[in-house]
Amino acid sequence: VGATGVVRIAPTAFVYAGGAVTVNGDLTADSDATDSASFLAPNSTGTVNISYKRYVNDANFHLIATPVTTQDIKDFAEKEANSVAENGTGVDAVYGIGTYKNDNAKGSRWVYYPKSLATGTSFVSGSATANKRTAAGTFTYTGNMATDNVSITIPTHTTGTFVAPTGENNGTHVWSAVGNPYPSFITSTDILASNSDKLNSYRTYLYVWNGTGYQIINSANNPFTLAPGQGFLVDPVGYTTVFEFLESDQTVQPAAATTFYKTTPTPCVSVHLS
Repeated sequence: VGATGVVRIAPTAFVYAGGAVTVNGDLTADSDATDSASFLAPNSTGTVNISYKRYVNDANFHLIATPVTTQDIKDFAEKEANSVAENGTGVDAVYGIGTYKNDNAKGSRWVYYPKSLATGTSFVSGSATANKRTAAGTFTYTGNMATDNVSITIPTHTTGTFVAPTGENNGTHVWSAVGNPYPSFITSTDILASNSDKLNSYRTYLYVWNGTGYQIINSANNPFTLAPGQGFLVDPVGYTTVFEFLESDQTVQPAAATTFYKTTPTPCVSVHLS
């Protein structure tokens, strides 16, 4: 894409670039209430700068993994078109952008970025945050797309000695928010094939909020194709677990539209994740 070039990928479309891609202009992938565009460039390396417009259908919190690797959080939050919600005043003012702090007490594990945040802190590729707009609309993420496998060490916080679970509802709380880091789709089957040995043996599944409740997604139960940016929760096997998304697992959108799911209106996962 030349310096003055503009490429827009419609929500129902995909672009597969078989060769190396250079973007000096504007390459933007769109989504809407029912569909999400895909951009795949498996033979590109290095810097490929794109924008992905992630549509959300209400003013509730949505668990989103940035589809680019270099989006600054402050710039994202202050971008007028993103309409990021805010709460509080003065030194207590925060953005509607929250990270999951697994070692906090039950009921207070979502922690929100303060409005005093300086530029220079980017979203972590492969991690997911709970994001809230003031109304339905589009979050725009701009930066370099991931052109390799994406690995993320979870949980984010490792306080105290890890206690291994002896059942589904005990052991150290290490649930973590992660998500599809690519501007393309990826199946739950492929994600679990790469990571099943890295998850709590009692919970070898993805935990996705489907709009009314948390849904267990595994190879035997409702295999699922995750849209670009779709976030979810996982319970790793222990501290410093490396969760991985493989670039080779990227795919285009399925024939049937895939829903981009949200988190709970007030993102709290304490009911099942105590």
